[in-house]
Amino acid sequence: MKAIFKDPLKESKIIDVENSVAGIQKVIGGYFEAITIEEDACILCDEEGKIKRLKPNCIFNGELIAGPVLVVGVKGEDFTDVPERIIERWNEKEKGPFRR
Repeated sequence: MKAIFKDPLKESKIIDVENSVAGIQKVIGGYFEAITIEEDACILCDEEGKIKRLKPNCIFNGELIAGPVLVVGVKGEDFTDVPERIIERWNEKEKGPFRR
């Protein structure tokens, strides 16, 4: 599945992630939670990132997210490729091209 990957203190990039709990956990580094950012997209992050004292990554709706994050698409209860419009908006926010 195509996703935006953002590691703390590093540039975001587009990656392919195995669309399974194990595949996502491998990238995130453990148990993860989904934070809805739009009806068809969410942020996946370490559910204990702050407790583990992982490096700060970003702030969403006033909440600090620590550790690596993935931005993926959502269809029903399934994760899917991140929508192109989300990639475009994320890219504009970072003011630089993604590494592919």
